[in-house]
Amino acid sequence: MSGLGIMVLTLLLLVFMVTSHQDSGEKQATRRNAVNIGWRRSIIRRTTEECHEYCEDQNKNCCGLTDGEPRCAGMCLG
Repeated sequence: MSGLGIMVLTLLLLVFMVTSHQDSGEKQATRRNAVNIGWRRSIIRRTTEECHEYCEDQNKNCCGLTDGEPRCAGMCLG
């Protein structure tokens, strides 16, 4: 009986360790993704500001970036 009890306790401990390790990995991935999203937003915001300034000099509207270059037009479609 004690051999069976030890096996059950060992199995429970193993399951607990595996599930707790999986949870911490998901939390780390979520935090990492949140940091990356914030970083991308700041870059996008900076490029759109540069695009608006560039097109404003030509008296046109910024329609986004194409291959990293500002795309300016009188009226943006799509």
